[in-house]
Amino acid sequence: TNITSSAAGGDRVEITGEPRSAMIPVEILAAAEGEEVDISSLIAPASPCTGEVYLISDPDGREELMIIDTSSGDRSYPLPVGATPKVKTGDRVSEGDQLTGRFNIEPILADRRGKIMISEEDDRVFRVVDDDGNMSEHRIPYGARLLVEPGSTVREGDRLTSKSKPIFIQAENEGMALVLPDRILVYNPDGKGLRIPLPPDISPLKRHGDPVRAKEHFVRLEIAHTGMVRLESVKVEDGIATVRLEPKSIVKIDKAVTVKVGDKIEEGDLITKGVVAPHTLLETAGVQKARRYLLNEIHKVYKQQGVDINDKHLEVIIRQILNNVRIVNRGDSRFLLGDLVPLEEFRAEVRALSEWNQEAERARREAIGAKIAEDITSGGGIIAAAGEALTEDVIAAAQRAGIELVRIERDGETIEVPFGKKRLPAGERELLRISKAALQTKGWLSAASFQRTTKVLAEAALRGEVDELDGLKPSIIVGKRIPAGTGFPREREEKAGPAEGEGIEATAEEGVGTG
Repeated sequence: TNITSSAAGGDRVEITGEPRSAMIPVEILAAAEGEEVDISSLIAPASPCTGEVYLISDPDGREELMIIDTSSGDRSYPLPVGATPKVKTGDRVSEGDQLTGRFNIEPILADRRGKIMISEEDDRVFRVVDDDGNMSEHRIPYGARLLVEPGSTVREGDRLTSKSKPIFIQAENEGMALVLPDRILVYNPDGKGLRIPLPPDISPLKRHGDPVRAKEHFVRLEIAHTGMVRLESVKVEDGIATVRLEPKSIVKIDKAVTVKVGDKIEEGDLITKGVVAPHTLLETAGVQKARRYLLNEIHKVYKQQGVDINDKHLEVIIRQILNNVRIVNRGDSRFLLGDLVPLEEFRAEVRALSEWNQEAERARREAIGAKIAEDITSGGGIIAAAGEALTEDVIAAAQRAGIELVRIERDGETIEVPFGKKRLPAGERELLRISKAALQTKGWLSAASFQRTTKVLAEAALRGEVDELDGLKPSIIVGKRIPAGTGFPREREEKAGPAEGEGIEATAEEGVGTG
């Protein structure tokens, strides 16, 4: 720290943090060695053109991000199932060049029960409209024909078109080819497009294939610091700049300073006399710092009266008022956006979803090579037909198409294999006042006995909640042995002895030894 006095009578405290390294692509680094800039100005995250974003993984595992300039003629050609690229990455192609070998587009299948309607603008486009007015639109592939009459009613899974004639994809403009697992890109390497590596400190804001507008932000810097930084050194290798950063924070204060020049402080430490709002401290410095601050401040009040309280009594209360999470992203959990849930419940949900993802991944690996029981379809097209073997390419294509479930045959039985991945929820820790925290307990009986009894009981009944009576307060209310000391479930199980049929051999051996 460094402290200087201002002409107005206040102090200016300059706090210098521990230097750290950051890896940033050279193309978006917006500062030079020796400069002192705001952390938000360290990179140039705006797209140089209007186009599409693609995430690329090379064989060595290095991640890259590429933006093609669609406004200047760069094009993306999705690869249908069965299409084989005829060009390689780095090949120069001209307008009209053949990009793939010849392939057939599989028949379109009805994805719902409904009526066939032909578009008035284009007779090669038709729609399937169900009884509720929902519709799906399809284009008849080149060389294929419609197998059903306009106005007729079809069922889900009915074949709507024939297989197309052998066709191929050709380039619309000249450029350089880049072959990806799901498409071929033809772009101008000297155009406005951008291709950068993605080190750990840079994360994309767009998904694979998303459109992007000119000057729209497409990446962000993953550094937990706000304020100024000084670039001590910059070393460039393979398009990535390793930047040595020295964080700086400048605080102007008009109160008595509690730190001296050269003192080492941490984020959330007080540098002036006075108090700080616990909510602000929680948001700025995290849970541990807020917990210690609350503990110290409560101790001060009691010690002024000559009362000394053991930390454990206060820690129980502080733990309870910090034991809630506000849901900011529900993911695929059972929570709703904005829900306030206990920390244990939030962690249990995250753990359950993570275990589900692990089991789904294991099931997919074990299913490779098995026969597919039903056609895998997406958008009216067939990704893989029944009877074919399930391969890694089929799994990747089905996941890109957003298919959640696939049925396979194993030992004469049909088994469902999950292809989707559950998204984990995200939440922020919430600091509640004591009365509010008491109403947010896991059991409704404990909450109802505190205050707002009618409201708590009514909400618990509407949600169909079950109180396991595993807490101290509910046990006292119903006259049950409290979960403390010998009342712990583990202690009760040990006293109850072995279950029926268990421990017989051990008992017999003990009898022989004493005899």
